[in-house]
Amino acid sequence: MTVLDQFKEVVPLADVKVEAIPGGALEYAAKMLVLMAGDQIGDTIWSASRAGFNRRFMGVGMLEPLDSFVEGEGFDLEQYYPNCIAEARYEGNLMALPHISE
Repeated sequence: MTVLDQFKEVVPLADVKVEAIPGGALEYAAKMLVLMAGDQIGDTIWSASRAGFNRRFMGVGMLEPLDSFVEGEGFDLEQYYPNCIAEARYEGNLMALPHISE
């Protein structure tokens, strides 16, 4: 069972389209910026702090604050290391959730 299958069990009416971006990290970042500029970017994206994507994407307004979702769902941020959450914040707002940390 894939993560998408698990998600669809929880949210069966969600319309999900997974789009793979070929190439390496630089091609991915460029493609995401072009999609954003053309108002064609999806509702969720992958990002990474170690590649510098988080700050770049946050700085250009690609990401929306997650604070209201976290608060509304009672999502426990204590399950993450404090430095990981700090890295996911931009101008006081939670802009991402950690996935893999080093």
